[in-house]
Amino acid sequence: MPSQRQIMGSLLTAAKRSSSIPNCNNLIPLSFRNNAAPSISSSSAQHSFLSSSREYSSMSQRFSCWVAQMSTTAANHYANFQPQTVLPPGKSTAELQVELHNLRQVQELKELVRQGSWTMIDLHEMLPLEGKPHHLTAGTLRGDRMMNVAPLAFMSKDSVSVTVFFHLGRSLCGHDKVIHGGMIASLLDEVTWMAAIPSMPGKSGYTANLNVNYRKRVSADTFVMVKGEFKQAEGRKGWSKAIIYDVEEEGVLADGTALFVSPFKAEASE
Repeated sequence: MPSQRQIMGSLLTAAKRSSSIPNCNNLIPLSFRNNAAPSISSSSAQHSFLSSSREYSSMSQRFSCWVAQMSTTAANHYANFQPQTVLPPGKSTAELQVELHNLRQVQELKELVRQGSWTMIDLHEMLPLEGKPHHLTAGTLRGDRMMNVAPLAFMSKDSVSVTVFFHLGRSLCGHDKVIHGGMIASLLDEVTWMAAIPSMPGKSGYTANLNVNYRKRVSADTFVMVKGEFKQAEGRKGWSKAIIYDVEEEGVLADGTALFVSPFKAEASE
């Protein structure tokens, strides 16, 4: 195994060969520049000790000089770093809103609203105003190439079924151009909650269990339709399910079931 002196000598030799690092050989005694051990006089142990100390002190200064200049070189490199691929901005909010309201499924639900069997709702109407900027889909993920347009939601008159349309941008991906599985789970959680909450004690509840089945990959920069339905209630517990559809082919992309539990104070207030 090479000695510490040999390792340091190799490092300094490499630094010396680098054209980007100035020569600091004036700080290195000749014995270390040649990768040799320092010569020690046998005339006096004290002289030997002082000589070795000076040699190590010089080596330490040289190594510190090399590290500092390497750090400067790296800092300059990353300060000027530019990503290889710069994505163009996504579609504007106005463009996406027009596309959203022109979807065939949206038009069909709007007709049911006119007939009185469904109603258009605000998906985040139950959130306190001060909490919306920090909510995942109401605030955190809103923006260019994410959720650039507000979800459009409809609820049946009996408040047991809900349909929500989302646009999912490319910055919500796991694999490039494929929406992250965690994002899919979040949509299922949100819509199952929306379907369950009107039937829960105190209209309040927290997710206790969520089961997700991923059927097909969900492509980025597309609209999806998520249908939720409340299934049953038992005391403080409520169950619901949701299915994510491709709006173009109407194939099932993912589905899930969820269990929600209301807090004790909600049940007591009933």
